[in-house]
Amino acid sequence: MLLAALLLTAATRPLLMAHYMPWFQAPPVHSQWGWHWTMNVKEPARLVDGVPDVAAHVHPLLGPYDSSDPAVLECQAALMKLAGIDGVFIDWYGNVDCDDYMPNHLAASRFIEVAAGSGLKFSLVYEDRTVPNLIKHGKTTPSTAVQAGNALMRWVDEHWFSRPEYLRLGGKPVFVVFGPEYYKHSAWDQVFAGLKHPPAFFTLDSVQAPGAGTFGWPQPQGGMWQEKLDSYYKRAKAAPVEIAPAFPRFSDFYRDAGVGESNGEIPDAGGKTYTRTLDRALASGSPIIQLITWNDYGEGTVIEPSVEFGFKALEQTQAFRRRLDPSFAYTPEDLRLPVKLLRLRRAGGDARKLDRASALLLRGEVAGARRVLGS
Repeated sequence: MLLAALLLTAATRPLLMAHYMPWFQAPPVHSQWGWHWTMNVKEPARLVDGVPDVAAHVHPLLGPYDSSDPAVLECQAALMKLAGIDGVFIDWYGNVDCDDYMPNHLAASRFIEVAAGSGLKFSLVYEDRTVPNLIKHGKTTPSTAVQAGNALMRWVDEHWFSRPEYLRLGGKPVFVVFGPEYYKHSAWDQVFAGLKHPPAFFTLDSVQAPGAGTFGWPQPQGGMWQEKLDSYYKRAKAAPVEIAPAFPRFSDFYRDAGVGESNGEIPDAGGKTYTRTLDRALASGSPIIQLITWNDYGEGTVIEPSVEFGFKALEQTQAFRRRLDPSFAYTPEDLRLPVKLLRLRRAGGDARKLDRASALLLRGEVAGARRVLGS
């Protein structure tokens, strides 16, 4: 019954939601480079073989950016829209001032506003593994952690769940946890207690009570990623509903930086990994496909334009969206327009004209935007 209720209001095609990281910090928006560009071993301000020295095997075509930069956010939102992406799953660490959680939260909030203005949906992927760190820094205690989680969810309920742009299934806001790692089973009932908009709750790899469903993630360890994906889909058959994963590759930098063991590799295979995982996700019948990821450079799963792969993943996304919806008409050439807009802004172009081009792009009016940018 739950599955039927959830799918009754789902789109006639699966929604394409990109997993989005709001955690990058860079000058001049911030005073120094953030950890996700440096991992304490890299210097993004210098060039190595012609590209900025960032903590990644895949380098952003936009350059190492700040996730709060309005020019970058409009570029990213326009790229998503023109690629046929319906919205974003925002990787979210909460809104407590601890480590870089608050800058990440503020960047996420800014992107939500830009995304909403361009017709994109949004949802949250909460990282409850942050809770032990909050306890370590005295922001909560083991005895008050569940209460703190409930306070956090009440904030989300008031500020985000109620928004029309928030992703819903069966009328319920979709809330995803990467795990869970800290809150277990009945603790979530307490975390969600008293909400005006109780969520459809999704947990990683399998349904964990009180979850409504599950979602998948690339598992490259041991080179057995395809077998692990098969195993995920077998488990997902027993779930009331799932969020299917699609990804282009996995190229982990964390071991290179000395900050953890390698999670392994998944080859790009000339773009075949992405097309195959998209096809597999579509065949699953899931109402939502999570594109993993828009911009996790540390794991190299990015579909955002990169130095190494160009616009290929977004062009593949366009082709996939066109299979789902033949009326989808944006082209690979259209994808170049948001990047041109960003570069003109950085070069000090006419702000009035560029604002007009931005408004046109975010409405999907590419012909008008092309004329303005060409002027």
